[in-house]
Amino acid sequence: MKRPDIRFFDIGFISFCAVVAVFSFISFFSDLKSDISNTANMIAVQCCAEEENCVPPLKEKIGELKNIAANISAKENFNEASVSDAIKDHKELMFIFSNGKVAGENKNLSGMDYFKKALSGETAVYSERIGGQDYSLIAVPVLAGGKTVGVLAGKYKFEELNGFISNQYEKVQRSAVFLGIKLMLVFLVFVLYIVSILRKKTETLKEQKNCLDALASNVPGGFFCCENSEQLAMKHISEGFLTLTGYSREEIEINFENAFMKMVYPQDRQALCKKIKNCGGFFEMQHRMIRRDGIQIWVLNKGQIVVNEDGGSFIYCVLVDITGLKKVERKLEEQRRELEISNERYSIIINQIGCIVFDYDFSKGEVVFSRAYRRVFGYFPSSENFPDYFIEENLIHPDDVEKFERFYSAIASGAKDYEEELRIRDADGNFIPCNVHTTMIFDEESKPLRLIGRITELSRYNKKLQAVSAEH
Repeated sequence: MKRPDIRFFDIGFISFCAVVAVFSFISFFSDLKSDISNTANMIAVQCCAEEENCVPPLKEKIGELKNIAANISAKENFNEASVSDAIKDHKELMFIFSNGKVAGENKNLSGMDYFKKALSGETAVYSERIGGQDYSLIAVPVLAGGKTVGVLAGKYKFEELNGFISNQYEKVQRSAVFLGIKLMLVFLVFVLYIVSILRKKTETLKEQKNCLDALASNVPGGFFCCENSEQLAMKHISEGFLTLTGYSREEIEINFENAFMKMVYPQDRQALCKKIKNCGGFFEMQHRMIRRDGIQIWVLNKGQIVVNEDGGSFIYCVLVDITGLKKVERKLEEQRRELEISNERYSIIINQIGCIVFDYDFSKGEVVFSRAYRRVFGYFPSSENFPDYFIEENLIHPDDVEKFERFYSAIASGAKDYEEELRIRDADGNFIPCNVHTTMIFDEESKPLRLIGRITELSRYNKKLQAVSAEH
C-alpha cells in the first residue's frame, strides 16, 4: 500500500487544529456571555451588601421604594385597602404585612430571607429565579409610629444593570478577541515555520534522491538495494541493472519475484550466500548471471550491509559486467600455458643439442645459459652484470678482451647477426677456443630486445665444417 504524501497529512492536521481553535473561541465567548448574564443579579446582590456600595441603578430603585414606603406610612388609615391603593400603579411592587401576609394576594412570605431582613429594619437585596428567569428582589421596611409595620418589596430585571454588565462583557470580549488574534498569529507563525522546515527537508530529500538516482544511473553496470535475507529481495533497481540483465521491472517481478538470488547462476549461489554471511559489512565477489537472451555473463558484485534505525538490515550492491575481462583473462591464461609449453620445449631442445645456447635480455641486463655450458666449462657463470662479469672474472682470454668488447658493442648497436672467435676459461683455468654466433630480436620500435646466441667449441666447430665440406 502506498504511503500518503506527508504534505497532505500536515495540511490536514493544521487545518483540523485551526478549525478546533475557531470553534473553541466561539464556544468560549458564548459561555462567557451566558455566565455573565446568569450571574448579573448575583453580582448586584454582592455589590449591595452595604447600600452605599450599590451600583447606580440599584440605588435609584431603593430610593423609589423608600419614597413609596414613606407615603404608605404617612396614610391616616393604614390598612390593606390603603396599601393596595398606594402601590396600584407599580405592578412590580408588593406589600407584606408584619405577619407575612401579602396585601391583595392569598399567600404568606414570612419565611423569605429578604422579608425577615427588611422586617428587622434593613434594606434587603436578593436574587430569585422566577418562571425560568433571574430577578433581583429589593425589600425596604415600612415604619409607622416608630415601629416596622410591614415590608415593601419590588421585583426587577435591571435592564440598566444588564447593560452595564454587557459593556463589561464587550470589553472582555474585545480583550479575548485581541488575545485570540495574537495567539492565532503566534500559531500561524509557528505553522509557517514548521511548513518552512518541512519544505526545506522535502527539498533536501528530493535533492538527495535526485543525486542518488543520478549516481545510480551513472554507475557503470547496475545498482540495486535488497533485504539482507536468504533470497535477497530487491527494493530498488537502477536502469543500469535492467540494461545489464536485459529484463524489465515487470519481468523481474514475475519471473524472479524480485529475488536477486534467483537471478544468480545456480552453481554460484551458495558461494555468494557464504560470502555475504562472513563479509563483516563489505564484500566483493565475481559470479555469473544469465541474461534475458540466455547469454551467461560474469559480474563483479561489490556490496555493503547497512542497518537502519529500526534494526532492518539492507544490502547496497553495484554490479559491473566483467565478461570481456574474463575472456581476456582466459585468453591470457591460454597464452601463458602455451608460453610455458613453448619454453619447456625450447629448454628441452637447447639442452639436447651439443652446443651452448644463451639468451640475453637487454631490459634486465641478464643472461641465461643452457646446461651445456656447465658440461663444457665445468661451472655456471652469473646471469647478472653481463658482459662486465666475464671481463672482471677473467673468463675471457686477456688477448681477446678487446675483441670481446668490440663484439658486445656491435650487438648493442643493433647488429642483427654477428660472429666472433673468443677464448673462454673453463673451471681448470684453461682457455678453450670457441665460436660465438648471435642473432638479435628487435621490438616494434626497432630497439634491441633479446639476444639469442650460440657458443661452439672450435674443435667441434671445425669438425662440423670439415664434415660439411666432405659432403660437398
